[in-house]
Amino acid sequence: MRQILKDNIKYLVEVVVASNEKDTKEATDFVIVLKGGDVAVRLRFWSCYTVRQEWTIRSRLDSGMETELSKLKKGFARWYLYGWVKDNILFSWMLIDLIWFVRINY
Repeated sequence: MRQILKDNIKYLVEVVVASNEKDTKEATDFVIVLKGGDVAVRLRFWSCYTVRQEWTIRSRLDSGMETELSKLKKGFARWYLYGWVKDNILFSWMLIDLIWFVRINY
């Protein structure tokens, strides 16, 4: 998972021109800014039910504990790294920008 994030870092950061103050007083020409924040990760075992590689998020738990959906709607993660495992090998994954997800009206 760490390597996938490193390989896709260009989607997680933004390079912006430094302010005039930083440029003239701090020897800084560019600033690297993290886009949003935290990364949630979920791995699913491959089965006949995951053929279409859909991502699913629990909206209710019998235990009454707070769900993954509730946490994401609160904005606790900006990115979601979701992958599928077969025979202990991560063979497929997607990196999802949740900025649009949390804006959906439920």
